[in-house]
Amino acid sequence: MKLTLDFAPPRRPWWHWLPAAVALLCLAAILVQLTKEQAELEKAQASHASLDAHVRRLERQSAQARQSSAAQRDAAAAAQSIAAALAYPWGEELAVIERADLAEVALFSLAQAQEERRGELVVEARDADSLNTYAARLNSTAVDGRWYITLMQAQPDATAPRLRATVKFEPVGKR
Repeated sequence: MKLTLDFAPPRRPWWHWLPAAVALLCLAAILVQLTKEQAELEKAQASHASLDAHVRRLERQSAQARQSSAAQRDAAAAAQSIAAALAYPWGEELAVIERADLAEVALFSLAQAQEERRGELVVEARDADSLNTYAARLNSTAVDGRWYITLMQAQPDATAPRLRATVKFEPVGKR
């Protein structure tokens, strides 16, 4: 009788495990590299977000600066118009109107466009001759322009009919 022993198949030698070890090392290196890339991506995203916030803040500041400079320009323009109104020779304009004063003509309103040196009077009189005389007297004392009647309307009234007229001043060469 012979004894036969049944042994397990022989184990593979260690170098058979070498490709598996290399594959595990590559997998570990890839995982480490992936972790580094993810960390860099998060840093880049955070940097991008902070740059976006900085750009938005700069745009807001720029818009505020434009608004404040526009407000300053508006304030400067308003101050210049006030200074021009104060420097406007109102006394000369009113002196012309006062010198042309007639008892038959009533002055209702005076409107001036000082940038263009144009003026407009609304007057009322009993007849057209008084209005024409008033316009002629305005022109006799006017400097650098001409007064003329642009509109004449009859104002019916129970007691006495009146004529209301608009008399305008046109500077020389401004037509």
